[in-house]
Amino acid sequence: MEQLKNTTELIGLKDKNIKIKTVFKADTHITIEASLDYQPPLCPHCKSQMSKYDFQRASTIPILDVQGIPTVLKLKKRRFQCKGCRRVTVSETSLVKKHCQISKPVRQKITQYHTKKLTNTAIAKRLHLSVSLVLHNKHLFN
Repeated sequence: MEQLKNTTELIGLKDKNIKIKTVFKADTHITIEASLDYQPPLCPHCKSQMSKYDFQRASTIPILDVQGIPTVLKLKKRRFQCKGCRRVTVSETSLVKKHCQISKPVRQKITQYHTKKLTNTAIAKRLHLSVSLVLHNKHLFN
């Protein structure tokens, strides 16, 4: 058995750059507010130095249920601007694919439920997602 050191590992956040700020528990769901911040990388386009951009965009990412309650991660992602070509990029995490808003564990759970021959509506209700998202995920793995 593996010993878990903190709450981030318990809810499946393995990225060390994600820092949890607050956790709210409402009647219907749990909201975890966190930020993703790290040192600016080199520009993927022109390879010059990037700097931190002031604005942080919040993404609402559904994650797996905690204590049987639907859980949402409000993740503020840092934006970086290249000093050379002036392009802006958003910080990335291993929790979600690039340009996606659904966490990888939720996508894996959708695939697991599809192998158990559950209907799309049943999967959507269990994971608190829309049916169209479940259908889209099914087409990605076929």
